[in-house]
Amino acid sequence: MMNQRIVVVGAGIAGLTAAHYLNQEGYTPIVFEKTDQVGGRMMTDIVNGVSIDGGAQFLMDAYPVLTSLIDHLGMSSEFIEARPYWGTVRNGKIRKVRARDVLSPLRTGLLSLPGWLRLGWRMNQLMPGVQSFPINDSTAWTEYDDVDAYTWSRSYFGQEVTDYIMEPPVGGLFFHSLRDTSRVLPIGITSVFLYQKKKTMILANGINELPKRLASQLDVRLNTLVKSVSIGKSGVELDIGSESITADRVILAAPASSSRALYQQPTTIEKELLATPYSSSMVIAVVVKDTFPVDPEMADIYCILIPERERGVIASMGIQGAEDQARLGNVKVFAAFLSGKASAEMMEWKDEAVVPVVLDEMDMYFAGLSGHVLFTKVFHWREAMAMTPVGRNRKVAQYRQSINGYTKVFLAGDYMGMSFTEGASETGKWASLSMMKNLA
Repeated sequence: MMNQRIVVVGAGIAGLTAAHYLNQEGYTPIVFEKTDQVGGRMMTDIVNGVSIDGGAQFLMDAYPVLTSLIDHLGMSSEFIEARPYWGTVRNGKIRKVRARDVLSPLRTGLLSLPGWLRLGWRMNQLMPGVQSFPINDSTAWTEYDDVDAYTWSRSYFGQEVTDYIMEPPVGGLFFHSLRDTSRVLPIGITSVFLYQKKKTMILANGINELPKRLASQLDVRLNTLVKSVSIGKSGVELDIGSESITADRVILAAPASSSRALYQQPTTIEKELLATPYSSSMVIAVVVKDTFPVDPEMADIYCILIPERERGVIASMGIQGAEDQARLGNVKVFAAFLSGKASAEMMEWKDEAVVPVVLDEMDMYFAGLSGHVLFTKVFHWREAMAMTPVGRNRKVAQYRQSINGYTKVFLAGDYMGMSFTEGASETGKWASLSMMKNLA
């Protein structure tokens, strides 16, 4: 039997952030990770000598916790701006959009004049009231957690703006349906992307570099499967197979389903949060010769969103690393993200069956791409992004208010906050600060 003051379960960005802040205050947490690498969905794979981000692709300069960690780790020079445009498909054509160019949706034909005018009118009504809200803290948004995104957007913005502005990032980056998502998510995305005009960023050496550097300063034990977590008389008992550990406090920072399987005595509100569903996705990395010609008009696009109205199996596409040529050398890397629906249907397919379907669709947007492929790599994410149903933000707020001096187990992860990388990191920071207050 080993006694340990603090244990963190899960070495994704939520768990590593929690351990980092504890470590900064003089605590020595142990982080247990069941796989052989840190970072979770912030993963970078080296395939045939090429560095490929196989999960999360982009960050933003609006992310306070992650940018603070990047600064602390001395990575600021590697935190570089992505190309300035994204594209959204309408009538089979990629329409370039830039947040700093308010006319771009109108000029490129993404929106009609009436749609563009209504977007501007409604944005100027909505955004002054929310632009000060923290993008990473879901509990600040509870007053907007009252209706599904589709019902709200169709009524507020109209069908055209819903189809081509509100839906594409939710379906293409989160793999969610507007109908199953609280309006908090698209309001938050729109506030940062369109209204506040924040910059999209990448990490030059791959997105996994951040969790790797965090882990290098911590006691992280890979390939260690925690089988159960239960609250006993002397503390929190963890079964890791080869031994039992008793901790004073534990942060559960694994995905909701994994934490639900481990945690033996959740409260009612914890049970509800641990039941949070996830969307699925598959990422197909396509590596082509650097000589493959990309339309010069598309050369400054970092991401392409395909709206539900026009979507096949691909929900979005990224073009990796053009800002960091030293990383890629003489190749280009395209990443196709399958929709939640397509991923659920194709998850069990063999990779060699998935790739031709995806390449056929990619050829529609990048003519001749399939003829220049050097190799492909398929990444499977059964739990890609935590869903954000109506009411979840309110439940998170209720959970945080329930924490007291007797709390032994703290929940963290993307299902406990805003459903993206910064949101997950914020929950880790919150859990560590709450735990330290609790211990004090």
